[in-house]
Amino acid sequence: MVFINKCGISLIIYGIRLGCHPEYALLAIGKGFKDMMETRRRTVVKAVLWAALGWVTMGLVGLAFTGSLAAGGTMASVNTVVGLVCYVIYERIWAAVQWGRWG
Repeated sequence: MVFINKCGISLIIYGIRLGCHPEYALLAIGKGFKDMMETRRRTVVKAVLWAALGWVTMGLVGLAFTGSLAAGGTMASVNTVVGLVCYVIYERIWAAVQWGRWG
């Protein structure tokens, strides 16, 4: 993201600001700071999609290791539920942390 501001151009790469403080931005090229915030709904949708991918992958790994579709499916299901809950909690905790953010 590039900001053209009062003291020149600021470049932001992976959340690290190089240059002037973006508070003085007059023109933002690319995504603005509001676009970088995430809603609870977005967090949950991302988590569910990630969990579905993980469930399929873990099911195949479980099947390969046990030779049983039932055992592999059970392993995948338990892993998916635990992982999904942990992921949503983790993301929401980080969403509340102000460290490393501007404004």
